[in-house]
Amino acid sequence: LRESVVALKGALYRALCGTDHGKQSVRDALAAAYPAAVRAMAQALADPNKGDRFYEFCPSGQIFRVGQTCFAVDPAIREKTARDASMEEVHALLSQVPVVFFTHEHDDHFHTAMLRRMADLDCTWIIGDSLSKELLSASGLPPEKVRLVRPGDSFTVCGIGVEVFEGRHYDPDGSGTGVPAVMYLLTVGGKRIFLPADLRDYGADHLPVIDAPDIK
Repeated sequence: LRESVVALKGALYRALCGTDHGKQSVRDALAAAYPAAVRAMAQALADPNKGDRFYEFCPSGQIFRVGQTCFAVDPAIREKTARDASMEEVHALLSQVPVVFFTHEHDDHFHTAMLRRMADLDCTWIIGDSLSKELLSASGLPPEKVRLVRPGDSFTVCGIGVEVFEGRHYDPDGSGTGVPAVMYLLTVGGKRIFLPADLRDYGADHLPVIDAPDIK
């Protein structure tokens, strides 16, 4: 399914993206196809007989099933690429998830307008404590369901072991361009999953020293 969606997107862009009209046509085609694609993901995620699952359901958003545990990372859909029907399907998809992790505040990772439509979900929202109070308030996420974390934290949530590391979302040239971020090492279902999110600095001396994870 994921490969089919990516192939469709690539073909449409190659055919149409040379003009503004073409770009809009691509967006319209993707928005039309998106609800059915997300619906299929939700159905597959809900079936434990399908085994471990991973879907990339928006530009930066990922959703996992490992054993009996589901979780999501950076679900963010900008409204210009989605319609109301898409949001309804994403809400149904995320309703299977007891915990959501966020890495940083850029709106392709933390989109306040989208999150306001997800705020009634019964899940825990894990967010780096560098996120501004204004953005957190704008998201509409209930404060009692938000857990703010910082590098060095280690805890268990919904059966998932979590280690938090400092993210590297600044340009390495010293210009200061970028934002604070966190990375996560999750242990779930006997697997270790490393979630570095957006990296701008790949210097080995700036990355955490960990044993090789199963998924990264």
